Amino acid sequence: RKPALLTGLAGATCAAVMFGLGQDLTTVFIARGLDGFFCGNMGVTRTYLGEIVDASTEAKGFSFLSVCFSLGLFIGPILGGELVYPARFAPSIFGGTIFETHPFLLPNLTYAIF
Repeated sequence: RKPALLTGLAGATCAAVMFGLGQDLTTVFIARGLDGFFCGNMGVTRTYLGEIVDASTEAKGFSFLSVCFSLGLFIGPILGGELVYPARFAPSIFGGTIFETHPFLLPNLTYAIF
C-alpha cells in the first residue's frame, strides 16, 4: 500500500507543478488529467488507516480523516485564491521572479507541498 500511496502523491505533486507552469490550454488540461489520474489516494488511505488503527481507536481515526478532508475542502480554495498573482500583492518579494510570469505557480506549489 505504501508504494501506491507514494506513487499517487508524487504524481499529484508533479501534476500540480505542471499546472502552475502551464502556458497554454493543452498543458493545463494534460496537467489536470494527470492530477485526476494520480489523486485516487482516498481508498488507499482508508485501507491503510484501517490497518494501523485498532478497534478502540478506529472511530477516532476515521473521524479525524473526515475532519481533515473537510477542512481541506474549506481552506484550500480560500488559500489558493489568495495566493494567485503574488507579484501584485507582494512585489518586493515576488517581483521579477518566476511568479511574475507564472501567476498560478504559488498556489499550486502550496498544494504540491501540503
